[in-house]
Amino acid sequence: MKGKPIELKNPKYFGWLLTAFITLLIASNVIAGRLIDIGGLIITSAVVFFPLSYVISDIVPEVYGYGKTRKLIWYGALANLMMVAIFFITGLLPTPVWFEPASAYALVLGVVPRIVIASIIGYTVGNFVNAFILAKMKVWMIKWDPKHKYLFLRTIGSTIGGEGVDSLLFITGAFLFVMPFADVMQMVLVQWLVKVLIEAVMTPVTMLVCNKLKKAEGIDVVGAKSYSPFAREK
Repeated sequence: MKGKPIELKNPKYFGWLLTAFITLLIASNVIAGRLIDIGGLIITSAVVFFPLSYVISDIVPEVYGYGKTRKLIWYGALANLMMVAIFFITGLLPTPVWFEPASAYALVLGVVPRIVIASIIGYTVGNFVNAFILAKMKVWMIKWDPKHKYLFLRTIGSTIGGEGVDSLLFITGAFLFVMPFADVMQMVLVQWLVKVLIEAVMTPVTMLVCNKLKKAEGIDVVGAKSYSPFAREK
């Protein structure tokens, strides 16, 4: 039903999207310390996979609405916090003196409070910005593009905003005053551009999945009862 902010009680495929979203989120955080070199440009390997979570966070508000996206984002944040807690507690557990890989585990999975906090803040705020822009653009665009021919405008537009906020908050929160300011800003710009580029490349897939899901679910939510990140679904 178009034009009304309704809630889908029993979506068939939302659980699959939620599972993929959380998997990408957690995996990206684990591999973030693995740097890669592309023509002399050093970036974290998470940049390659994390933008795929934004593809899902474009699909969900486009098909299921802002309300379901709010749930997706908070579930992801909770999963992130649980992962961090598990890694932290595991790091405190005693290991046998002969277990040489212990230091390697600590290096890869060790918890750095500043980076963890910056990551969670960047993820949460960035995803809500992404969902808000996409949902608001859909309300505006449905008036002159009822068949969603220009869906790519809001998927890419929302990603530019969401990934920009995410990259800015995470990079500055994690590395400001640790690295030269110019280098920090360069990291923000590079990660932002790479993430948006990946989203742009994935746009045909995003549009295809959105159209298929709308038909399969029989839903195409426009607008929301509340755009507050803290509102509760009824």
